[in-house]
Amino acid sequence: MTGRGVIIWPSGSKHDGEFSKNSCHGNGTRNWNDGSIYIGNWKKNKMDGGGFMKWANGNVFDGCWSNGLKHGNGKYTWSNGTIYDGDWVDGKMAGKGLIIWPSGNKYEGEFFGNCHHGIGTQTWKDGSIYIGDWEKNKMNGRGIMKWANGDVFDGCWSNGLRHGNGKYMRSNGRIYEGDWVDGKMTGKGLIISSSGNKYDGEFFGNCRHGNGTQTWTDGCIYIGNWTKDKMDGRGSMKCANGAAYDGCWSNGLRHGFGVYRFANGGIYVGTWSKGLEDGKGTFYYPYGSKQPSQLNKWCTIIRKSRFNRHSSHKISPLDANFCDSASTLLQSADEGRSDASNMSYKVVEMEYVQGVLIRERTLQYLEITHNKNKRQDKFSVKQVKKSPCIWTFLKTIKSIF
Repeated sequence: MTGRGVIIWPSGSKHDGEFSKNSCHGNGTRNWNDGSIYIGNWKKNKMDGGGFMKWANGNVFDGCWSNGLKHGNGKYTWSNGTIYDGDWVDGKMAGKGLIIWPSGNKYEGEFFGNCHHGIGTQTWKDGSIYIGDWEKNKMNGRGIMKWANGDVFDGCWSNGLRHGNGKYMRSNGRIYEGDWVDGKMTGKGLIISSSGNKYDGEFFGNCRHGNGTQTWTDGCIYIGNWTKDKMDGRGSMKCANGAAYDGCWSNGLRHGFGVYRFANGGIYVGTWSKGLEDGKGTFYYPYGSKQPSQLNKWCTIIRKSRFNRHSSHKISPLDANFCDSASTLLQSADEGRSDASNMSYKVVEMEYVQGVLIRERTLQYLEITHNKNKRQDKFSVKQVKKSPCIWTFLKTIKSIF
């Protein structure tokens, strides 16, 4: 069979076109018994060259063929409305192309084996867009993702998730830059909130977890351990007014043994429970005050203030937990300070039950005389109770003056 002709098979399929040496060769039209049709070029009984194919299911391809397979450039339209226009290799999407889904989502870039593979841009109908590397239809490698709500991520991806180092910028101004594992902040990183607060340290599962430093815009700073976004373990917190706490934390609150230094220099050493003094503690009264009796007033005010906040469940695990009224209540300690050559320090032992002061007693009353001209120190103590801890503290005071 050579030349122009028509061949009809018993199944009902037929071919109308050119033949050469008993093969469909040249231009021809093939109709299959299921309703599929191909119009185009043939070579040795196989579609080869330019041609148009419409399958019985409604899918259509218009483009290049080789050895019976889609090969070269062509446009494939699925019956559901999906369209691919681009390169083909051995019947599969491979090379550069554009695919548009009925939903309005689209991808333009590199393909391999019918998959997004290489560098490409995916655009979603809601306005979200990703530009970067792909592997087997998933974001993999380096890329930038911008969501419809304005959030932006620039960094590494793996298996469609943020993985590796990257910078996430939220539309509200919050920024995280650091490590990611399986789409979550895990490892070391820096996060800056929209208000300016920042945390620099370790993360796990999108939470501050491990060792890190939290800095607030009001000047407060915490350095220590974290568990699931809360201060937990050993840590130190210092406020801008000079007040500071160094000790144990649990669930974001002072819990366990710790040392609280007030802004005026007063020191409380003792145990805490859920942010409140609980158990025995020692208060080192600020030196230089002319009103020793003021201590009882301050302790009572602090006790009531903390107890009331605890009762109303308004204790904050962060700023309010530390930057409380202590510095304001003790501010008067510096007022009426006596001459540096004549100062005193009162030491009081206290006992608390969940922030309520139930007992207190004076342990030491220290008088210090310092004469700079004669380079002499006079150090005297009116002792009420001997204690190695107290004596160690008093020696420290003496060394300062």
